[in-house]
Amino acid sequence: MRFRDLQRKASQEGLAADDARNFVMMTLIEFDDPGLMVLPYHRVLKGMDGPVMERFQDQLGQLFDSQAIELSGSNAPGDLLEEVVRRSETGRVVGLIGPGPNTCRVLTLKDGIDWRSWGPLATSEAWILEEKVLKPVLGDDLSDQVNFVHDHEEAWEQVASGECQAAFLVRPFPMAEFEEVVSQGQRLPRKSTFFYPKLPTGLVINQLDGVL
Repeated sequence: MRFRDLQRKASQEGLAADDARNFVMMTLIEFDDPGLMVLPYHRVLKGMDGPVMERFQDQLGQLFDSQAIELSGSNAPGDLLEEVVRRSETGRVVGLIGPGPNTCRVLTLKDGIDWRSWGPLATSEAWILEEKVLKPVLGDDLSDQVNFVHDHEEAWEQVASGECQAAFLVRPFPMAEFEEVVSQGQRLPRKSTFFYPKLPTGLVINQLDGVL
């Protein structure tokens, strides 16, 4: 839309109603399509120095009750994610890998915190992490120190290898809650949902010249 507006300003004659620059391609899929899956994007953190790490731990302690989980074996990251999903049926829960090797915790939002007062977006653990933990701690450095992966095993490996310092595992955002939030015109944080299957990039090309 910004491109279209710039083109309108640049054109002395304006854009005709059927000009290709007035249109954009999109794919529409029904919420109840049986082939549609909504998977999570997990957060991996890196580059935190000592003071930032201390603020990070303090912020988590203010918001969450923490329970260490003993996990081992090749399916450890899957077991942690399953535990997060199970506990999310009764509260706002995330899994934390690290900081440090072989450290796993389940974080549950404290009972005294009225997360509903934060608004409809607080049904998303991704939103809670971004607005109540990551932004207050990392500030303007958030985009440099937080990456997103949709594979929980990859998140685990990045921490285990030392490539990253910590990783948050979040449940798949339920479709019903997603529909309710977006139908209110709310915008979730980036990388809150991973829709699968995804259309291959370059499957079709939208030529932005000529007319339609």
